[in-house]
Amino acid sequence: MENIQDGLRLPDNGQIPVIKGPPIDYMYVVDEESYKDENVIIEGRYGNWIWVILHGIVEIMKETPIGPIPILRLGEGAFIGNLAAFLPQQQVERTASVRAIGKLQLAVLDSQRLAKEFAQSSPGFREFILSLNNRLIQATNRVVELALNKPDAFPFCPKQIIRQGKSDEQLFHITDGHAIVSRSIDQKQDLPLVRLEKDDYFGNVPFLNMGLEPSGASVFASEDFQATPVDVNFFSQEFTRLSTTFRNMLEVTASSISITTKVACDFINRTQGKTNIK
Repeated sequence: MENIQDGLRLPDNGQIPVIKGPPIDYMYVVDEESYKDENVIIEGRYGNWIWVILHGIVEIMKETPIGPIPILRLGEGAFIGNLAAFLPQQQVERTASVRAIGKLQLAVLDSQRLAKEFAQSSPGFREFILSLNNRLIQATNRVVELALNKPDAFPFCPKQIIRQGKSDEQLFHITDGHAIVSRSIDQKQDLPLVRLEKDDYFGNVPFLNMGLEPSGASVFASEDFQATPVDVNFFSQEFTRLSTTFRNMLEVTASSISITTKVACDFINRTQGKTNIK
């Protein structure tokens, strides 16, 4: 995953980071498509196709009242699409636009095989995958809120249940209430990044690096919050049993979460004249 982590080094000048994925597994490839300086996906439309980038770069953008806001770019080996596409008999709304930057070659993945693999996972692990997808959508929307000068869009949560920087090996499943994942900007300010609801997951995920809790973010909970611990070893085993393509998709999603939340924090730092995030 070295190529993905290279994207974490976001320059101070605001240059859009590029995420590159692991080596491409062609076993699930069913077709190829070519684009050049045009939209691959338009936000708000529906579709279940998932692609992997063979050559070229795409830009992920959110449509807003002030025009499109670029979030990040994806390069070779990264995936385009929504993990909710694996839910049976459901057309998924595209939550962002995707545009080719120059020449682009994509491989279309076998959605039916991937959906079957998703269905064969345990109910808890399927919920975890969808929670991962939800985090990326939330993090992307958070960048837009900050760009539109709406930093206080999150509700107040009084109970801190994970402190940023602490060592914690536990993973939890939310059964009631909600929680906010928040990163320290300085000693006096925390930036809320993601809101988690019932059936979402939080805590340490040893097989994926999202760059958030426990080492990179705190978690605050509502008064009615309840959660149960999860056997993370069981989840790790399920992750290992996935096909290479499916594992790669989850790893790229986790890296996209990490970089997108860093984009949000860097945005706040630049607007407030700060340089470092704790």
